Amino acid sequence: MNIGIIPLVSPMHDPLRLAQQTPWLREIEQSGGFRFEWGTPDQPPPTDLRLYFVRTGGTEQQFRTLYRHISGPVYLLVYPGENSLAASLEILTYVLSMGGRGEIIQGSPQAIAERLILLTRSAHALKRLSQCRLGIIGRPSDWLIGSNVDADAVYMRWGTELVEVPMAELRALIQPTSQHEDWLVQATQSATSCAAHAPESLDWVQGMYTALRKIQEKYQLDGLTVRCFDLLSDFGQTGCLPLARLNDEGIPAACEGDVPALFGMMLTFYLTGQAAFMSNPAAVDLEHNQMILAHCTVPMTLVSSFSLPTHFESGLGLGVRGKLFPGRCALLRIGGAALDRYWLSGGEIIENLERSDLCRSQILVQVDEDLKAMLTNPLGNHRLVVPGDYVEMFQTFFDQAGI
Repeated sequence: MNIGIIPLVSPMHDPLRLAQQTPWLREIEQSGGFRFEWGTPDQPPPTDLRLYFVRTGGTEQQFRTLYRHISGPVYLLVYPGENSLAASLEILTYVLSMGGRGEIIQGSPQAIAERLILLTRSAHALKRLSQCRLGIIGRPSDWLIGSNVDADAVYMRWGTELVEVPMAELRALIQPTSQHEDWLVQATQSATSCAAHAPESLDWVQGMYTALRKIQEKYQLDGLTVRCFDLLSDFGQTGCLPLARLNDEGIPAACEGDVPALFGMMLTFYLTGQAAFMSNPAAVDLEHNQMILAHCTVPMTLVSSFSLPTHFESGLGLGVRGKLFPGRCALLRIGGAALDRYWLSGGEIIENLERSDLCRSQILVQVDEDLKAMLTNPLGNHRLVVPGDYVEMFQTFFDQAGI
């Protein structure tokens, strides 16, 4: 992992004294496990993240001259000496006065390295989103009346291409088969229990998974979402297990044709390298700031054990009842026509539930942010649960993206 660095230095300073900065820079590199790639304002390094290294004071006018050629946020790396911080304060004030965004990065080499890791992951996620293709198989489900997006606006804002695939194409590809792939055999062997009709439904699971992979490969999709309730009416079967498998394979896959949820799942994968649990908020306890979240599918990589009961609403096919690991998590919802609004909170997965009146995978979460805000400005239904302490990482991304 390389991080671009463009030095700003006053000609008045002694080169021998500046050489003393080299061990400090190496300590940052070693702490973060990355390497600085040096460039110039005329030839910036081809990296996802670029820093302006304010090596000395007296560099304010130098930066002002080159700022007209800078797009995006300005990250100023501060050396603990040589009036670097004084110059950086003036530079950032100028950037903000011009309507720009920026950040001063300073502190111990370890603290700087930790911050640069977050910024680098965020910049890399932004780049990957600008290159990805997301498939919408069938229209979003009829009940997602507040989760509509504008494909052109999404492309202009993020560079993400939304690809519409007719539901009829998926229907035509689905062929149940008893020739199960290894992942499905292992899933049935690992499940603590299965619905009584599991043998027949598993043949459909294999057929649906194969069909989804064919569409994913044909359209070169990085992720996809499916109008999955149509599978119930068409075949009497569900896509819960195939979608879980795709997520486990690093192909984010959302239910119900929910594009905002899919975009958030794609972002989660790019930032953290793991899948997210797409869930319905089922109940909110404002007194204790807790929330129950539930859905009939969950990636197997996120659970300690699972069973394969029927789908909740229909009683058909196979759902997934997974037991998520307790501990810290991030909660996320992205919304808006251009997917440029978000709700984010940290939380603690307290326990797994087994209520009979909710979707099969159920968790109780202690939420950090005041849940009244979610109830007054929800941005839609589904919430993503990302196990791990990732709130700062998501917030860094949104700040870097300017939303």
